[in-house]
Amino acid sequence: MAEPRKHGTVMMTNAEQAALAAAPKPAAAIVDRWSKHCYGTKSALCFEIGLTKDQEHTVFLQGATAIGERTYDWKNGKITVQLSVGEMLGVLGVLLSVKSKFEGTAHGVENDKGFSIEHQGDKFFGKIQQKNKGMRAVPITFADATEVAALVIGQLCKVMRMSDVALMNLVMRMQPKAPVQPAANARA
Repeated sequence: MAEPRKHGTVMMTNAEQAALAAAPKPAAAIVDRWSKHCYGTKSALCFEIGLTKDQEHTVFLQGATAIGERTYDWKNGKITVQLSVGEMLGVLGVLLSVKSKFEGTAHGVENDKGFSIEHQGDKFFGKIQQKNKGMRAVPITFADATEVAALVIGQLCKVMRMSDVALMNLVMRMQPKAPVQPAANARA
């Protein structure tokens, strides 16, 4: 008879351990489909949580063009970028009104995609672009920006393995103390 060995806190025989090792492993972690859409008359943006190919939590930013009244081309006219941790922190800095603007560049296989988000006083403004596909640009209300900030905070907490309170304390301590001024081209 095989000698039992400890596996965690459970005693298992060699046969049981072999069966456990041979058992099918669960597929990639199931990710909730949490997203926030921001709509303009000519374009729309979508911030959506997801996983990288290495199974790290991230935020995907997508932009689509309008093809009719309140209808957007999310299949053929979509541009997508995956935000890095640094980019999620930069976007969060703008949404918390501690930075006036953040840009992410050199995305995609050909480094031909980019995005930006800007604080404009009474609203935010987001855009995503790709060479030969143009730009998708949308004003973002404070209500929508709050939902996007919550989505980004949730993903950062998972990646950085810290609570939302610890993350917010860290972000606020690392930001400049001077109040943010709206971008120069913002309307008063």
